[in-house]
Amino acid sequence: MYGISRYRLCREYIAAFSISPLKDFNLVRIEEAKKLLLNTNLQVQEISSRIGYENVNHFIRLFKAETGMTPGAFRSAHIPV
Repeated sequence: MYGISRYRLCREYIAAFSISPLKDFNLVRIEEAKKLLLNTNLQVQEISSRIGYENVNHFIRLFKAETGMTPGAFRSAHIPV
């Protein structure tokens, strides 16, 4: 489509932004999940689906790897009681 290979496109993206396109895309999704966790009462499963993860367990693993806590723990830690 762009006249260059997928490999070359990824290399150029990493050279320009110091992050892979997939990692960058996942970070955008995690940031959106944080907003939804803090500003809605949606369940984690629904948030996962809304940001494009079909497998809620995969979403939870990625979220925890990025933030150091599960989505539920993140919500509890940032919402005043």
